[in-house]
Amino acid sequence: MADVFCNNCGHRNPPEANFCSACGAALVHHSDLTLTISSVEAAGEVHEPDVNQRLLDQALEVFYAIRGMDRLRKKPSTSELVDWIAMLQAIEMSEVGLSADLPFLGTLLKKEQDLAAFLDATSGGGFRRRM
Repeated sequence: MADVFCNNCGHRNPPEANFCSACGAALVHHSDLTLTISSVEAAGEVHEPDVNQRLLDQALEVFYAIRGMDRLRKKPSTSELVDWIAMLQAIEMSEVGLSADLPFLGTLLKKEQDLAAFLDATSGGGFRRRM
């Protein structure tokens, strides 16, 4: 059984946990997801036989770049990453990059001010990544 990631803060929890050990939010155990994330931080891989590996690598790069942006109030979580990759696959996207016209941006960023900060950063306002 795979680790469970918190939908609230993105923290990895053991499979048997019902609440996040970092923020206390109730954990949702998804048994019917088409993508499962296994050790994303360590391996940087999503295991799904039909996923385009190049698209996956690009999507992870974009995801971590967005998570590294300073001005975001709510960084995208692992569940939002899974949803975003599923959306990209649904339209048979072959590649994706960090740009102001990122497809399905609302899948990753839920708050209006985060969307505005992202668009400002990618359309010439510049963005700083945390190292």
